[in-house]
Amino acid sequence: ITQPRSPEVLLALQPKRSNSKRKLYKTYIQTPLGNGYIVEETDTHYTVDMGNMIASVLKSQCNVESEHGSFVETSIGNGIIIDSTEECYTIEMDGMISSIIKTQCKIIKSKHRKEDTALRDTFDEDLDRVYDLEIEGYPADEAATKEKLFYRFIFAKEYFKVFTLNGKVIGFICGTKTGDSTLSDETMSIHDKSGSHLCIHSVVIDRNHRRKGYGLQMMKLYVKEQIGASYNSSLLSIRLICKKHLISFYSDAGFKLIG
Repeated sequence: ITQPRSPEVLLALQPKRSNSKRKLYKTYIQTPLGNGYIVEETDTHYTVDMGNMIASVLKSQCNVESEHGSFVETSIGNGIIIDSTEECYTIEMDGMISSIIKTQCKIIKSKHRKEDTALRDTFDEDLDRVYDLEIEGYPADEAATKEKLFYRFIFAKEYFKVFTLNGKVIGFICGTKTGDSTLSDETMSIHDKSGSHLCIHSVVIDRNHRRKGYGLQMMKLYVKEQIGASYNSSLLSIRLICKKHLISFYSDAGFKLIG
């Protein structure tokens, strides 16, 4: 008897090239005029929504107060703050993401601890660690073999990145390119260097470091790097297939459900 596999859905992210203004919705800030949320940023100013007015304030006069990444205790479980509004926290917990009123939450560990995280290229000596993470992160019938990982490392190295915490590899993302926007076993099995769609195969964080915001940080760094890379000037989309319970996670990284 075999257990039915969880339903999977297709998500995609359309690259948006950077410009001089950057939006930073939901980051809380203190200013001489009052406190509010950043809605836009330039090199020198923040545009701040203070409820009763919107003002442009010099960055040097502002103090950004963000609780994102802090560990929090709630009535339905503990987790990591990944987003916030004036009234609620969005909290990533074990197996779910919930929006909870701030008055029902207690921050028990601030994010402001010394940590050095980075997304970097994958090296030969990382491959054993990457394979261990792969088989730890996926069911046996879904995990990539060593041979598949090695193929992606050799032929699609630009799209194979590891995520480190204080120098230790705690996660990785890998993908290949295709000319076909429809993801299938065939289109995802071979790397087409000239393809205009990037297919994400694996997104894994060490189980001991999950629910701490590292997965979302890794995914956002990966997306930002791929969109900004000179070798991806013809990139039309970044695509992946995920379980339904992970849709909100990838939505927070900029992906949209397409089927």
